[in-house]
Amino acid sequence: IISDHVIATAAHCLYNVEDSQFVQNITVNIYNSNGTITSKTPSSLHIPVKYKTPDVGVSRDNYDYGLIYINDSLSQFGVWNVGIAVKEFMYQTPPLSITSSGFCQPSNYTDYTRYYSTGQVLNLDTLTGESHNLPAFRIATDGESVGGKSGGVMYYDSIGSYNSYKSAIAITTGGTSYRTWGCKLTPTLLKFYKHNTYLS
Repeated sequence: IISDHVIATAAHCLYNVEDSQFVQNITVNIYNSNGTITSKTPSSLHIPVKYKTPDVGVSRDNYDYGLIYINDSLSQFGVWNVGIAVKEFMYQTPPLSITSSGFCQPSNYTDYTRYYSTGQVLNLDTLTGESHNLPAFRIATDGESVGGKSGGVMYYDSIGSYNSYKSAIAITTGGTSYRTWGCKLTPTLLKFYKHNTYLS
């Protein structure tokens, strides 16, 4: 949840490129601190046009972000602080660590469990040949990924003298047993989420 009405997620969680259709009958389950679940029905779903029809030679993965709009206010559930993964952040020495999280379905297919993995930010220039090899759009860590984490938050935990300050900096879009990657939050992406007058 990144504003009172907006949930950030991955485009492939909302849209099936094989049949060019948005998924149907979505329910958003919000997990409360007391263990109960509040369910909401989205009023609209949005993805970038370039995810549906990417430019020739440009990976669809670079536009794998979307939003879920809820009419009811979500402010009571808490809103993520959002930040920008600037170039200087991407190439720190030693590399910074970020955490990715999502609600993943376990092997017994009964309950969803919140899953976390923390890893060091990888230099994308060294990952040529992989689907996430364009540094301007992507971020990757050496943290483990599991099925169902797509659309979840990737965040930086800044620890100060007195408290910890977590900032969402990317949306998880894929991974393997030894790597997690996603779309970086950029000024353009935040404008898509929060200040896009074309969305209704």
